[in-house]
Amino acid sequence: MLVKPRDRYDQCDIPALEHACMTFAAGKGLNVARTALYAEQPSTLLVERFDRMPPADMSVRIPMLSALTLLDAEWHTTDRSAWVYASVANEMSRRGVPAQDLQELFKRMCFNALVGNDDDHPKNHAILWLKGGWRLAPMYDVVPCLEGSSPPNLAMAVGREGRVISRANLLSHCAHFALTPGKAAATLDEVIGWEPDLRAHYERTLNGTELKLGLAAIGSARMKA
Repeated sequence: MLVKPRDRYDQCDIPALEHACMTFAAGKGLNVARTALYAEQPSTLLVERFDRMPPADMSVRIPMLSALTLLDAEWHTTDRSAWVYASVANEMSRRGVPAQDLQELFKRMCFNALVGNDDDHPKNHAILWLKGGWRLAPMYDVVPCLEGSSPPNLAMAVGREGRVISRANLLSHCAHFALTPGKAAATLDEVIGWEPDLRAHYERTLNGTELKLGLAAIGSARMKA
């Protein structure tokens, strides 16, 4: 397990926000790292590691490559031109990752836009070596923007217009994700349609500042424009 306690300097309960996002995504069928929330003070998020074999197999490490490595990109730089979802999909495809995983990556990109997760940088995506082939790792580290509004951009470029969240931009690179324009549009509309359920989920699982931030970060309006 990874243990992620609330930092003493956090202005809100980030573990609770992350748990809310992750459990909602899991409920919608996305492949998500399993989480549990220890809600006492300080609240702590528990994340089941997916890069280790079970203890019965001596917790052997499973080979894993981050999207940053796949892109051969720099981390400590202001030049983030290589941070592109379609390029990640291309590198995954080049390594034999199946089409269904490319389509899942597209859906995650749309989900990040929906919840306002603008921390979706290349370290927060990865592939794993499983049963003789590379597969997309479960989703992890998903937290809404904490600025009190929906972010206009994601951390990585989502289409031909760069990082900006808009319907046309989200759909513009669909072929890289093994999707036809029609299928990509249907997937995007499906994720946009999750908004009422997301609001209800937040209202059940969050309160106070965390609820206000989660609701404010929802980006469905930008995804429709």
